[in-house]
Amino acid sequence: YERAYKDRMFPGVRIGPIEVGGLTKIEAAVRLQTAVDAYLEHGLSYTVDGKIVTVDLVVNAPQDSDIAYQIADVAITETIDAAYTAGRASMVTTAWMERIRGAAGQDLVTPIQATIANDRLATALTRTLGNTIIPMTPPRLEHIIVNGVPTLIVREGQSGRAVNTTEVTTATMARIALLDPAPIIVSLTTIEPPFTVADARAALPAAEAALARAPVILTHGTRRWMVNRKMLASWLTFHGDPTPIINRTALDAFLVTIAADIEQPAEEGRFTIDPTTKRVREFRPARTGI
Repeated sequence: YERAYKDRMFPGVRIGPIEVGGLTKIEAAVRLQTAVDAYLEHGLSYTVDGKIVTVDLVVNAPQDSDIAYQIADVAITETIDAAYTAGRASMVTTAWMERIRGAAGQDLVTPIQATIANDRLATALTRTLGNTIIPMTPPRLEHIIVNGVPTLIVREGQSGRAVNTTEVTTATMARIALLDPAPIIVSLTTIEPPFTVADARAALPAAEAALARAPVILTHGTRRWMVNRKMLASWLTFHGDPTPIINRTALDAFLVTIAADIEQPAEEGRFTIDPTTKRVREFRPARTGI
C-alpha cells in the first residue's frame, strides 16, 4: 500500500473541498491552483447592516502593473506539502489509522493556507461600504475673525465606525480555507474621540496665552520674519489630547519659504595655473554652505 502511493496522496485526502487522493503533488497543485483562481476571481461577499457587498481579492491594473496587488495570498506549495503528510505520520499506528479512514471513505481534510493583507482588506471594505463607515473626528481648534481679531473656538468632533479588522480577517481566512462562498458578516467597531469638547474648551486659555505672544519674530543676521496673530492662530491644533500644539505641517511650509532666502550650497575652492604662462588663471576660495 505504501509503495502504491509512494509519490501520491493517499485515498480520501482533500484540500478544502477539493479531492486530491491518488494525485501526485504536481497534479494536486494544478487542481488546487485552478480552483483557487476561480474562487478568488469572483471576490468574496461581505454583509454589514443587512447590505451585501463584494470585494475583489485580486486587484489588477492593466494600465499600471505597479499598482496591481492581492488582498489574499494562497500558499499553494505549503498547502500541498501539508496534505501530502496525511497518512504519513511518524507514528506507525497514527499513519495507518489515517490511511484506513481515507480508504474507508472518511475524508482527511487539509485546510487551504492563506494570508490576508489586513490594511488592504480594511481599505477595500471601507471604500466599498461607503457611508456605512464613518471616520472619527476629534474636537478641533478653529480660528475665526471676531470684530477684526483672530479668535480660537472649538468645533465638536463625532464618533466613528470602523471595520473590526481582526474579526473580518479571521473569518476571511476561514472562508478561503474551505473555498466557502458564503457571505462574511462584518462587525463594526465604534470609535470615540480621544477627548471631549469640554476638555478641548478647557484648553482654550492656554491657546489664547500662546496667541498673546504674537507677533513672533524669527531672525537670521539682519533679516527678520514675522509670525502675526492670525498666522499663529491658524497653526494651533490638537493632536491626540486637548493640549494646543503647533501644526508641524503648517510650520514646515512656512519655514520652507524662509529656507529659500537663507540656504546656500557649499562650493569647493578652485586654483588653476596656465601651463604655458605658469601664471594663475583662476582662483576662487571655498565657500561654506548654510
